[in-house]
Parts: sequence; C-alpha cells; structure tokens
Amino acid sequence: MKLTTSRAATVATILTAILVTASLCSMIMVMQTSNASASNVIFKQKIRGDAAIAQKTIKEGSTPSGSIFTTATAQGFMTAAGDKQVCVTVRALDPDEVISEFGPACGPAQQLTIANNLGSATFSGTVTGFTAGEEKTVTVNVKLTATGKPENSNFNLRTHTRDINEVIHVSGITRSASGSMSIAGGITFSADDVDAGAIYKTATGTIQVTKN
Repeated sequence: MKLTTSRAATVATILTAILVTASLCSMIMVMQTSNASASNVIFKQKIRGDAAIAQKTIKEGSTPSGSIFTTATAQGFMTAAGDKQVCVTVRALDPDEVISEFGPACGPAQQLTIANNLGSATFSGTVTGFTAGEEKTVTVNVKLTATGKPENSNFNLRTHTRDINEVIHVSGITRSASGSMSIAGGITFSADDVDAGAIYKTATGTIQVTKN
C-alpha cells in the first residue's frame, strides 16, 4: 500500500474542526470508542517528560454508504525510565468499521528533540508491525512547530479495530503544532501539512496496546 499526500491534498472533514482547538485532548480523538480489551498486551509504557504527536487523514474514496479515509498517526515520547520511543499507526476508516492497516507498532526512537519552551519538536525511528498478517518495517520522521500557547491538558483516548486496542492517557502541558510527517518502507505515507499535531511535556501518562 502506498499513500502520498501534498499541500493540495483534501483535508478530511472529520479533522477540520479539530484544528481550531489547542488542547491535545481535542486534537486526536478521531476514533474514540468504548473500553478496549485488556487481553494480550503487546506494548505498555509509562510516559513522563517530552513527547510529540502528528496525525494526517486523507480521503481514499467513497462507497454507497459513505466516504473512506486513511489516517496515519506518529508519536515520539520519553518513558518514565528515560528511554526515547516512537509509535506508528495507520488505519482505514470506512463507513462500517475501523481497520488497522499497520500497527500500532512501537520501538526505540533514533531521535527525539523537543525545545524547552515546547516551540518545536523532531523525532524519528524505525518500527516493525503487521499489515494483514504480513510483517513490515517502516521508518517515520516528524518535524513540528508550535502554533498555540502552552496549556494544561488531561487527555484520555481509547480506540479499537477488530484486531487491536489502544489506550492512551496523558496529563501535562501541551502546545498545538503543525508540520510534516513521512513514513517509508513497507508502507509509504508522506505529508507536509499534518492535520493535527501537539508538542507536550507530560507529568504522567501511559500507552497500552493489546491484541484481541
């Protein structure tokens, strides 16, 4: 699967309203669902310190029952143990369900640099995940520049597909941001106009991914 976007690409309407808010909570609630299953934990980390997130959605087509979108999300963060990590997820949203195209896949970050004032952030890393049961490796690179003022934020997100559940909780200071994201390798997705981004310093947080 190859996905390519540019500044001229159509921005999905499900994220248009998101950009007017500065809180992390309202920026990435694309696929909020009910409680995720707690079985078969694939990845679990406590977050503390610097972190950043970027998300882009593109319209892929339509069916008689509605439009089809693909959303890519990349996160770079510092764990409570002081390790730099990245996570990458690509999901297809059709009118009937959310399908996991890749990930969530997480691993060590090759780079995570965030300005002291949360004014900018860059992160990169290579992770291995699965697409339709096939193992694939991708490298992600993200560059963000803050567009909003620092705000206190409490963010909770629960998402699921038929195969994967993801639960994220973050509490701390965040700034909304814009910038670029590229994913290359087994899946290619590039965008120089991310729909939603945030740079934040967490007081406490967790990420947990489970497989059904």
